[in-house]
Amino acid sequence: MAADPTLLAETRTRPGTAESRRLRAKGIVPGIVYGHGEGSVGIAVPAHDLRPILVSGHQVVDLKLDGNVQKSIFKAVQYDTFGQHILHFDLQRVSADEKLETDVRVVTTGIAPGSEAGGVLQHDLDSIHIRCSAVSIPDRIEVSVSELQVGDEIRVGDIVPPEGVEILTDPHDLVAHVIDAEALAARQEAAVEAATVDSLEPELVGEGDEDAPAAEDDDAPAKPEED
Repeated sequence: MAADPTLLAETRTRPGTAESRRLRAKGIVPGIVYGHGEGSVGIAVPAHDLRPILVSGHQVVDLKLDGNVQKSIFKAVQYDTFGQHILHFDLQRVSADEKLETDVRVVTTGIAPGSEAGGVLQHDLDSIHIRCSAVSIPDRIEVSVSELQVGDEIRVGDIVPPEGVEILTDPHDLVAHVIDAEALAARQEAAVEAATVDSLEPELVGEGDEDAPAAEDDDAPAKPEED
């Protein structure tokens, strides 16, 4: 397993939305690190250092801050509307041998023979939930489809996890399967027809709940309670 990447960060001394915007305009992403009995600390990291780590699938990093190195795990990453720019991220301090639960990507490898014999490979699961120590978290779980014929499938229970990794996702969940192309086309056609029928059904006026309260403005201030 590859070593965890090092993420060099600086402490943010000026909190607030305006300061975060100023940092992002300079190509720097604001974030926060917390946990392990220590207080929350605002940090800042160059976007060009952070993005490759996230793209690679690494979840645990060696955070270098103020001369100290602390193993940390990504708990949240916020992107803009188009998913192109990182707006903010959260890191949680962890111990190397601490047991954690997290999601990891599932990546299929190889070519399914069934896809070359009139079938279509369907990817049913993008990630699985696992539990392991911080240093054992894999970047991804690879699943070979090189033996799948038409009608064959792979379920979570078929996956052999890396040493020290426990899979928590339901073992019956589908990971990938090969379906006959004609059967897939018929299924898709039936789904379209069902959706068309639903859209043509008339809606009765006054059928809704008459006692339902009117929608409130989310941005409106809370009303003070009366004595």
